[in-house]
Amino acid sequence: MLGDVIPSHYGSRRVDDDGDGLSNVRLRVGEVQAVFGPKHTLNVSKKRNEYQVYVTHRANGTIVTKLYEHCFLSDAFGSFADFIRFTLRADPSARRNPVRPGVGAKVLILCANGESQNPVIISGIPDAGRDSDPDPDPDEDGHHLEAVFNGVEFDINKDGELIVTYGGATNADATLADGVDQNAVGTFITMKKDGSVLVSDANGDNSVLMDRPNSKVVVTTGEYDVVADTIRHGSAGASSPHMLGDKWKDWMNRVLQAIEEITVFTSVGESSPPINLPEFQELATELDTLLSQKAFVE
Repeated sequence: MLGDVIPSHYGSRRVDDDGDGLSNVRLRVGEVQAVFGPKHTLNVSKKRNEYQVYVTHRANGTIVTKLYEHCFLSDAFGSFADFIRFTLRADPSARRNPVRPGVGAKVLILCANGESQNPVIISGIPDAGRDSDPDPDPDEDGHHLEAVFNGVEFDINKDGELIVTYGGATNADATLADGVDQNAVGTFITMKKDGSVLVSDANGDNSVLMDRPNSKVVVTTGEYDVVADTIRHGSAGASSPHMLGDKWKDWMNRVLQAIEEITVFTSVGESSPPINLPEFQELATELDTLLSQKAFVE
């Protein structure tokens, strides 16, 4: 039965070593030590980021370490039209004697065509340091996605809601990088299952809610500026212009002053000022109270 699947001339033998430069076919586990951009002097291809990966493996009956140079990162799509581009965490904190992992990205490596000079990082693997979470995937979370990249967290819950939270740029050990504005940490965007969208800072002092069920937009902030060549309220075809408060106040002052000074010719000469002059003077003092202290137009 097996003879129909496995050729009779195949045999088995123990393979302990790394193979020569043209027969390196084992899947390797390593840790990224350094990244060299296309303009770096140690970059060979000059086209893409190249990584230096520290690998521990078996050779000659013992455990040895090796640095795989000029590793390039595989692409999830492998197409001219579609691609994803990102960098892996690189940190030289791994130790060789004694062997101890560091905080660089943990990756899987294969050598294209078995050639050691063509190592490809095909994937990352979970860092053992993150196993300290006692319940990373609770059953109640259901079908969900969770990702963090450089301090920005992406969550898609079982209801299909998307939450993007700014946590501040981080170092390889997940601590906050120098210069992070603590007051900015916590800003988030939420796309809710009812079709609403909320953008807010951490404490809610500044937020914009597009409330789809109630067909309204709610803006909460200390100051709200709209800068546009044309602003229309009510409908896209609105054509009646807004009143400019300051200019309206000046115009009304002139109108009231002209009424106060009105005179007409009568049969006995010029008339006296209106007998209700104090009423016009009082109206003039009330003009400032009619101007908004919160809404302004140009």
